[in-house]
Amino acid sequence: MATSAITNLASGYAASLRGPMGALSASVAAHDSVFRNALFTLAAREPAAGTTGATSLFSRANVMSDGRDQFDGPGDRDQGIGSGSVNNLQANIGVTDANYVAIRRTPEQALGVLYANASVASSGAFFPAGMNGTIRTSGLKS
Repeated sequence: MATSAITNLASGYAASLRGPMGALSASVAAHDSVFRNALFTLAAREPAAGTTGATSLFSRANVMSDGRDQFDGPGDRDQGIGSGSVNNLQANIGVTDANYVAIRRTPEQALGVLYANASVASSGAFFPAGMNGTIRTSGLKS
C-alpha cells in the first residue's frame, strides 16, 4: 500500500527527489514481500483446518485482504498471500495485476485503507486525529 502511494507522490516532485523516493518505495516493497513470504511459509506449514469453525491462515489473510479492498475505491487491488493445501500450494508474494505490473494505489486510496473508510474522510482507524501534510483526505482520486 505504501509503495504505490510513494510512487504516485514521487511523480509529482522534482527530478532530484525522484531517486530518494524510488529508493524508499523499493525498500517498502521489499519489506512487504518479506512479510508476505513469512505469512505464506507459516500458512503452508499449518495443518489443514479440520475442526468446525477453524480457518486457515490463507483464509484469514484473504478476509483481511477483502477488508482492506473495500476501503481503497472500486476494483480489486488487494490480494491474499496465496492458497492451497499440503499437496497444492499457490503463492502470491508479489502483488501484481494480470500483466505482472505491481498493484498501485493513489495516496488518497492508501488513506482510505488507513482511515478504514470507503468515502471521503480526513481521519479514522489507525489515524483518529488525521494525518499531517498536503494529502490528508481519502477518496478524492479513487
